[in-house]
Amino acid sequence: MGFLAGGSVAIDLRIIGFAPSIPLKPMERFFPLLWLALALSVVTGILLVIAYPTKALTNPVFYLKLALVVIALWLVHRIGATVLRAPDAGHKAVATRGRMLALASLAAWTAVITAGRLLAYTNR
Repeated sequence: MGFLAGGSVAIDLRIIGFAPSIPLKPMERFFPLLWLALALSVVTGILLVIAYPTKALTNPVFYLKLALVVIALWLVHRIGATVLRAPDAGHKAVATRGRMLALASLAAWTAVITAGRLLAYTNR
């Protein structure tokens, strides 16, 4: 999950305006790695739930984290489709809509990480 969130945050920060000398269009090549990281996270997450199901499945924070992950993944998909795959992605400044998606993605990944950390303290 760290690679998925970290890669997404790096792309989000570039869209917002950090490191403007790095071209935006080539960042699309990271998406297959992000989806591979998602697949590995899903497999390991399922194994963790199987190992101790009552710890996760009885904790409402676990469901909050899953919902936040879905939102963050949807935002990553939208950024890829509307910002990075745009015909003029590397030629002009990113539109306000792209910046708003990137800010929402940063907020979503921050919430995912926070919910993940809270899981350790909310188990009964």
